Amino acid sequence: MQNQQLTGIKGWLFFYVLLTIFTFFTNTMGIFLETTLIFQLHIEVNAERIYDVVSYLILNILIVISLLALINKKVYAPSLIITIEVIGIIVGIVDFCLSNRDISEFIDLLIVVILGIVWILYFKHSKRVKYTYL
Repeated sequence: MQNQQLTGIKGWLFFYVLLTIFTFFTNTMGIFLETTLIFQLHIEVNAERIYDVVSYLILNILIVISLLALINKKVYAPSLIITIEVIGIIVGIVDFCLSNRDISEFIDLLIVVILGIVWILYFKHSKRVKYTYL
């Protein structure tokens, strides 16, 4: 009976799905902002801008793939999510290294790393994840 209650996309797993959808939309806004700056306002193209657009695109593709795997309850979904979270942490570190390295960029990096670690641990140890994606 306990296993039945711990299956399905509910609780923290549902929160992860909502947070991932929110991240998809913020990444899409980032792509729009960067490309608007480059093409309409003719702001100088530099390595950081190119990196931002490419990383947003790649992360959005990975988000769509991970959400499809989660929603369709594929067995590999938790491993895929863990891999994507690691990639997200690496992208955040590289982004910080390419930035001005001011306090707001450092706070952004801390948030990315802390949330990434939290979700990695959740997908490795959660009973709900284990019973939902057997």
